Amino acid sequence: MDEELSTPNQLLGSIRRRSTSRCRHVNSKTPLKGPPAATKSPPLGDQRRDDPKIGEPMVGEVPWWTTASAGAAPVLLIGGFSIAASLQPTSYSPVRDTISALAARGAADPWVMTLALVGFGICYVLAAIGLRSAHRFGRISLAGGGVATLLVAAFQQPPHGYSVSHAIAVAALCATMCAWPLLAARRKHQAALLMLRRVPPRPQSPSAL
Repeated sequence: MDEELSTPNQLLGSIRRRSTSRCRHVNSKTPLKGPPAATKSPPLGDQRRDDPKIGEPMVGEVPWWTTASAGAAPVLLIGGFSIAASLQPTSYSPVRDTISALAARGAADPWVMTLALVGFGICYVLAAIGLRSAHRFGRISLAGGGVATLLVAAFQQPPHGYSVSHAIAVAALCATMCAWPLLAARRKHQAALLMLRRVPPRPQSPSAL
C-alpha cells in the first residue's frame, strides 16, 4: 500500500520540478516589462539656452557704451533745458514756450540748448548702433530720431515767424521716437514672457503607489 501511494507522489514532484525549471528558462530569455523610467526634465534655464525659439533677453550682447549713451540722453536733455531756461529773461515761460525757443536765434545763450540737443541726438544714434538684440527696423527708427534731433538743432527757429524745415524735423523726431519701441520688439521675445509651457506629468513607479 505504501509503495502504491509513493508512486503518485513521486510523479507529482517530478512534474513540479520540470514546470519550475521551464519557467526559469523562459524568464531568463524574455526581459521583464515594467513601467518606463522617469526622465528628469532639464531646468528652465537649460531649455532657454538649447531652444532658440524661447526668447530670452540678450543682455550680454549690449555693449557698455550703449547703456551709457542711452542713460546720458535724458540727462543731457533735462539738464540742458533747465540751464537754458534759467538763463532766459522773465518773458520766457516753460509752460507756454517750446524747447526749440531756447535754441532759437535771438534767445539768451542759445548755444546751451543747441549743445544739449546735439548731445541728445548723438546718444540715441550710438544707442541704435549698439542695440543689436533689437529688431532692425526699431534700430533704424531710433537712429532716425537721433538724426532728426540733430536737424532740429541745425534748423533754428527765427526770432519772429515760422520755420518749415524746423517743423518738419520736429515732426520726424516725434514720429520716430514714438515708433521705435514697437518696431524694436521681437515677437518671440514677447511670446516668451507670456507663454506658459505645459509640462507633462511624470510617470510614477509602482513602488511609489
